[in-house]
Amino acid sequence: MSGTGAGLYLRPPGESERLVVVAPDPAGVLGALAGVLAEPLALVYVLLRSGTFRPEGRYQTSRPLARAAVEALLARFGPFLSGDGRHGLAVLSMVEAAAVTLDRRGVVEVHGPVERAVPVLRTCGLVEGTPAEPAPRPVAPAHDADEQALLAATDWTWFPLEPGDALLD
Repeated sequence: MSGTGAGLYLRPPGESERLVVVAPDPAGVLGALAGVLAEPLALVYVLLRSGTFRPEGRYQTSRPLARAAVEALLARFGPFLSGDGRHGLAVLSMVEAAAVTLDRRGVVEVHGPVERAVPVLRTCGLVEGTPAEPAPRPVAPAHDADEQALLAATDWTWFPLEPGDALLD
């Protein structure tokens, strides 16, 4: 994937296995970075503020996913995931300690495969620097149908929110 626009990534001091990324198309960058994770994959959708009948919580895919299924979901729901502040999303490898996350502010984090992620970020047009803290993204009621469609797009298992999830809020 290329042409996602200008953006920055940062390796926090003292953290060799984490990158923080701020880009104009966070879901696109998330999808590109998911390509460096070993398959099979799992998704965890953290719904912090629901606009539908669904309860807030952690929705984890019920079965392992192939990369193609994750890419299709991100392609379909990328604008919703990038532009609405009701949620976060994690793409996790089920065979290695590696994940790529997107929080409700649109910040992407790489956990684990840093050496494989940096070339992908450069291909996406991102450069190393110190990204500014993005403003919180609003929850847009116009996207309630997208929330429903995302939660209907695959089989999910619901779990309650965890204490650390409040940090995404």
